[in-house]
Amino acid sequence: MAFTLDELNAMTKAYILGQAEDIYFKSHPLLFLLMKTQETVNGGLTLDQPLEVGAGNSGVYGPSTVISATRKEIYNMAKYPWGAYYASNSIDLDDQRKNNGESAIVKLVKGKLENINKTLKEKMAAGIYLDDIVDGVQGFNGLAALFNTNAAVAYGGITANQYAPWAAKVDTDAVVGNFSGFQKIRRLATTDTNAEGMPNLYLTTQLLRDAFEASLQTLVRYSDKKMVDAGFSNILFDSAPVVADLAQTASRVDALNTRKLRFVSHEDYNFTKPEWRADRLQPDSMVADIRWSGQLTNSDRRAHARFTAVSAS
Repeated sequence: MAFTLDELNAMTKAYILGQAEDIYFKSHPLLFLLMKTQETVNGGLTLDQPLEVGAGNSGVYGPSTVISATRKEIYNMAKYPWGAYYASNSIDLDDQRKNNGESAIVKLVKGKLENINKTLKEKMAAGIYLDDIVDGVQGFNGLAALFNTNAAVAYGGITANQYAPWAAKVDTDAVVGNFSGFQKIRRLATTDTNAEGMPNLYLTTQLLRDAFEASLQTLVRYSDKKMVDAGFSNILFDSAPVVADLAQTASRVDALNTRKLRFVSHEDYNFTKPEWRADRLQPDSMVADIRWSGQLTNSDRRAHARFTAVSAS
């Protein structure tokens, strides 16, 4: 039996969209954590992030002191480009000829949509570590852009040559991934001695996560319960989880302060619901896709550090 678009979309809504679909990146801790606090916006030329870049007037004073009223510029604006990702799949003539009956169609449609979800999730999980530009089209302005040490290359529209505190923090010295090694990593990313000024996430490989765990005494090994409940094995270092991500590069630890990061989505492209439509070039094929547009923005580049030569021992 030939499928109609109405039948496919009806089955998609009744049997698939009514279920909890895993589009929230539960295999990838950084995206999972950022998406839990994601923001939506309705548009704009760029995604703008206000930065506090200076202090006002201050000093000591006495009876004859003239208090300065000089205007001082204390704000700047980082401007991040829109990024976008999609995943799609189709049902073609062979699919329609081989699958008959409601149960067969449901199984086929469910499998195709699950594949779309997995494909999108893996593409975005890899992209968040990159400055993901393909043929001039932007995906994530991700961690590769945040940690680009070329002072002439703009990040958020600002270069380190223009504003020195905007320089990326990257350490290429050899470091052992034990407790003292993570202390060094933390210090580079620290902007204040309170909790707000310290990293709250360490992203690394499974090998280095295990090495850090092995360096601790058994009785002082703790985990972040919320991340464990979400399926992420982790070890706490100074109240921040050390967690492995399969997308992370070997020998690398990224110390991140996620309070300074924003996962921003366009409200009209926030993981669009898949809807089947006819392929205009193939009359017997029907296509569905999921689309997302937004960006990862950052309000303080000093609050993150990358170490590229971390070893297990």
